[in-house]
Amino acid sequence: EVTTFGEDKEDAIMRGRDAIEEAIAARIADRQDVPSPSGLQKGKVTVSMPHQTFLKIILWHTMKDKKVKKAELARRLGVHGPQVDRLVNIRHSSKPELIDAAFAALGKQIKAVDISAA
Repeated sequence: EVTTFGEDKEDAIMRGRDAIEEAIAARIADRQDVPSPSGLQKGKVTVSMPHQTFLKIILWHTMKDKKVKKAELARRLGVHGPQVDRLVNIRHSSKPELIDAAFAALGKQIKAVDISAA
């Protein structure tokens, strides 16, 4: 679904990340499923997504799993529909408090995980 190119490996990775984000944004806009990331594969380049993009994808998955539409989430949060549109828009920078509130409204909680080396 996504292809990329670049002047060098770093440029191709950056363009690849942008292309993946565009594909994800299009899927969300079309109310389609967003596939889970593929696992690490030997010899393949891994592209990581920004933290907020990851959270918004998980939020989208949670909404779909619980069959909660954007209008219903807006009602639960006490906000207007456009605010929820922005909340699931991976190109829009959302306030962390609103993301947390959205998960809480869906009966979920985001917990920090310590990934520091022991």
